[in-house]
Amino acid sequence: MLPITAAGQTRAATPPPPPPTGQKVVTATASVRGRVVDSNGVPVRSAEVRLNNTDGRDHRVATTDVSGQYEIRDVTPGQWTLRASKAGFVSQSSAQTSPLDQDRPIAIANGQRISADVVLSRAGAISGRVVDAAGDPLSEMQVMALRVRTIRGRRQLTSAGVPDLTDDTGSFRLYGLPPGSYYVGAVAARPRIGTEIAGMLVRAPEFMMDEIAFYYPGTHDIEAAQTIELTAGQEQPGVSVVTPTPVKGVTVSGRVINASGLPADRPIVHVTPRGGVMTGSMTQGLAGADANGRFTVRNIPPGEYVVDAEISTGDATSAEHGVLMISVGPSGLDDLVVTTTRARTLRGVFVSDSNTPLPTTFRPVITVESPERTMGGMTRLEMPMAAEFSIPGIISVHVIKIENLPSGWMVRSIEVGGQDITSGAFDFSNVPASATVRVVVTNRVGELRGQVTSRARQRQATVVVFPDDESKWRYPARLVSVGRADEEGRFVVSGLLADSEYRAVAVSYLESEEAQDPAFLAKMRSAAVRFELRDSEKKTLDLPLVQR
Repeated sequence: MLPITAAGQTRAATPPPPPPTGQKVVTATASVRGRVVDSNGVPVRSAEVRLNNTDGRDHRVATTDVSGQYEIRDVTPGQWTLRASKAGFVSQSSAQTSPLDQDRPIAIANGQRISADVVLSRAGAISGRVVDAAGDPLSEMQVMALRVRTIRGRRQLTSAGVPDLTDDTGSFRLYGLPPGSYYVGAVAARPRIGTEIAGMLVRAPEFMMDEIAFYYPGTHDIEAAQTIELTAGQEQPGVSVVTPTPVKGVTVSGRVINASGLPADRPIVHVTPRGGVMTGSMTQGLAGADANGRFTVRNIPPGEYVVDAEISTGDATSAEHGVLMISVGPSGLDDLVVTTTRARTLRGVFVSDSNTPLPTTFRPVITVESPERTMGGMTRLEMPMAAEFSIPGIISVHVIKIENLPSGWMVRSIEVGGQDITSGAFDFSNVPASATVRVVVTNRVGELRGQVTSRARQRQATVVVFPDDESKWRYPARLVSVGRADEEGRFVVSGLLADSEYRAVAVSYLESEEAQDPAFLAKMRSAAVRFELRDSEKKTLDLPLVQR
């Protein structure tokens, strides 16, 4: 990534759209200009540069000239993201140091002239063939490059680049891939009547529910699959994905009983693999149930699963949810019984650890989510100016996240029924309805500041501060904080809980939610610098840059 600085203005790009009828007209006098280059500094011509307003109501498009230059004029004030793309490269924004880095908006004021340069990395590709055990080609197989990401505290497979369908020789090519580690997954892709191939590609993982996927080099088990490592712009040919010994999908059936002991009326049932890396829709089943609560999920490969049943009435206070852990063998399972629990209202209160009155700006945002529930399971509450709160629709296991606290304040602990539930998920099933969640906040917070050091030219980095105690890494890891170093390598990470032991590391890029992944923290632990924070202490450290 190259720096964003003040600059002049030249020609305009796509003009802004007219405002909707009745909407206040905002003067558009700002401009954004810059260059798009490759990793060697060579100008990238004919690249598309797209400026998007973060509220989704405005966007502009420009194309770079032979010198890689572009300009977008008549920009309204606000938060914008700027991203460049071209065939053969990985799309990247002006705020990213890597295609995998978290994106960040640019704040643009009226009349401001912004210079934003973008460095594009060459895209990698994986090519090969899908064949059967005899080496004969398999056509019309959906093939995808898959990588592991952490989403809401769970490691899941997500697609990357552009998927492909094998031709009559079994050949495929997956392109548009940034550097990284990839699984290659394949599944039969036979369109239903009236379904177009293009539509199948857009909804890629969804229709895979109908078939059992397999992974390179030839296994149905993602834990036994091998990954392919790609560097920037690398083409990896000759990847042979062999169909493993066929696994017969079996049937899982049963019924859902509601909280009153009666058959549930048309619940939704989801069957999801449990343990290890979640493979998403490539190996899961979704089914409706009849008016007697009976359900059937077909083509489930043997393994360990979670049966997730949901009764939704449109009213959070009357919703019901049930979970059943099952082990599916080669004969399938019949006559399962999933019993649901009725939702409850979670009541709580914010208190200060030092009896200090809460500030007048105290309007936190509370997010309560269930890691067990495949469907929904998340409630978000923006509090008015009050210390007490209530959230309806809470069922079984949930995590509580507190955000948007005033500057200089943070959560010290979250307690219910005498238990500290600050880290990880908590099962509310056996908590008395009269119990109150007590959120203890503090203004005794510490700060870490310093300089990122590197022999390379790059100084911009992401600084991750995390607890030295591994037991505090469970999602949501509240004591994990992230900061951004500026162009000179200076950084400040505030809002750190005092009287705690931490580690800090500066990395060349950080993916979204990656700091909440215990596997990432464990990998960074040896390179991180250990330090302690006392009451409201401001610590200064220099951190060497860890290139990834």
